[in-house]
Amino acid sequence: MILNILCSSIINKHYTRIKMIIFFDFKKKILKKIFTVMIFLLTSFNIFAEEINIKIAAVGPMSGQHAFFGEQMKAGAKMAINDINSDGGINGIKLELIVRDDACDEKQAVLVAKELAEQSVSFVVGHFCSGSSIAASSVYNRMGIIQISPASTSPTLTEQRPGPYTFRVCGREDQQGKVAAEYLFNKYKNKNIAIIYDNSIYGKKLALSTKNYFESFGGIILIYEDYAYEDNDHSNLVLKLKENNVDALYLGGYQIDASKIIKLIRNEGMETQIISGDTLYNLQYTQDKGKDLEGTIITFSPDPSKYFFNKKLVQKFKDIGVNTEGYVFYTYAAIQAWAQASKISASKKNESILNILNSKSFNTVLGNIEFDDKGDVNLPGYVLYKLNDGFFEYL
Repeated sequence: MILNILCSSIINKHYTRIKMIIFFDFKKKILKKIFTVMIFLLTSFNIFAEEINIKIAAVGPMSGQHAFFGEQMKAGAKMAINDINSDGGINGIKLELIVRDDACDEKQAVLVAKELAEQSVSFVVGHFCSGSSIAASSVYNRMGIIQISPASTSPTLTEQRPGPYTFRVCGREDQQGKVAAEYLFNKYKNKNIAIIYDNSIYGKKLALSTKNYFESFGGIILIYEDYAYEDNDHSNLVLKLKENNVDALYLGGYQIDASKIIKLIRNEGMETQIISGDTLYNLQYTQDKGKDLEGTIITFSPDPSKYFFNKKLVQKFKDIGVNTEGYVFYTYAAIQAWAQASKISASKKNESILNILNSKSFNTVLGNIEFDDKGDVNLPGYVLYKLNDGFFEYL
């Protein structure tokens, strides 16, 4: 009896304290659960936020001797993405641009392609140099990433593509070679003709295409010779050209070597007509060497900056200090084509977008374009330009 009274007294005395301990312990457990749920929700939201944008990449030579081409690609890509995002993105989803440098190096191009695959990039506009595009295309096709090159002209890129995910919006070297060969044959078929080229994939293919077409027309090539890519001394080659009184020289190669060779030719007092390919079409080339390069003829695609329907876009680029030479519009167009296919597609999966690219036409800054079963574009190939007063104009 006494024990019961004592227990009751102790319980009554500490009841409030015991109740508060139980309440706070219960509250602590509830708060812990709420906190855990909040962490989960916040984490899920962050993951969603990271995935809400569609990642696309522009890959080209952002460093090295071809960096000005990379700058053209980057400028075109940035403007295209800004315009698409301003117009609502891809069915309400914004685009996110990733820019990567392959330095026109095949091994680096493969490493970049693998990195982009790990980052779940959906689309790549690139690469610039044919060797880089060809090397990276194996990775893109294996991983199901759509690749559209704005500039790689080697026929191998599409003739031997490792899968259906590779396309281009530019022409091919065999198209350039035919245009150049026709000009050479019509103007110089009875003169001394030489073809020289660097040992890059681009240079070899371009020179060989020009040679084959020229000879198929009935022409004779006096000299057909290669030179080392990025060589600092071309004097022996130039002396050989001079000794053989070369009247017209076709030069298959990149801008840096080409400008050096042309300067040496002019220093020797030679009036040889120079004809070359599309990589010489940039203002840096025309500004570096001045009068030495005047009169140089090149093959390049029709200039989209001259199309009336691009007038406002040209001005928009000018307003931010960007000249639309070279591959600015070609990069812009590649992104346009992919974006339009993505909007039409019933699914965000690349397999569905790929089917659209293969079956529809697209309204771009290059005009209405479509792709054939190899991934080549249906645009007119190449026209001739001549350097006058530091700028290339239609011949």
